[in-house]
Amino acid sequence: MGTIKRGILGGFSGKVANVVGSSWKGIAVMKSLPLSVANPRSPLQVANRYRNSKMVLIGQQIGLANIRTLWNMLASQMSGFNLFMKANADALNTDLTPHWGFLYLSKGTYGSLDNTGITVTYNGFTDRYVVDWSACPSAQAYADGDKACAVLVSATGVVLSSNVNVVLQSANVLEFLNVNTALIGAHVLFTILKADGSNVATSVDIVVV
Repeated sequence: MGTIKRGILGGFSGKVANVVGSSWKGIAVMKSLPLSVANPRSPLQVANRYRNSKMVLIGQQIGLANIRTLWNMLASQMSGFNLFMKANADALNTDLTPHWGFLYLSKGTYGSLDNTGITVTYNGFTDRYVVDWSACPSAQAYADGDKACAVLVSATGVVLSSNVNVVLQSANVLEFLNVNTALIGAHVLFTILKADGSNVATSVDIVVV
């Protein structure tokens, strides 16, 4: 039995006739039950499902906690993960492989970050990649207490390591440890998170050459 709390235009819970009421993120939601359950499999629908499943896998590689950190503060009436999926709808090639140059690690409005002057170098003696933004004017414009965040992706699209909320912007360098091979053609997705977590820059892509 359904319980109507504020009239038919307000929120209610349970089922009334063919309408189901519930609450999602504090929002009253009303859904009409379908007359029958179907699973259409048109070519376009199947393709969209494949694209969505690929993006879910990419999000899982980056890390759900990382995505929550970088997207939840910007999401409205949806989860941070769903906003990540929506923002990256065009980040797949026609063969559904990731196009890392088009993928957003974050897509906020904090500052005007670009990749000018950001370098990525590999140290084979210590098995680490070093991301250095000391010569990047746009990165240096952020506050010392802000946090630099990055993800390292191999040329074949495997997320090898992620560092989120790890180093202060003022440190000027971020390291990926225990990477035992040089990764020509790899990508580093880099962004700056505001110190209080209330906003984030739009991420930039640096190709390892």
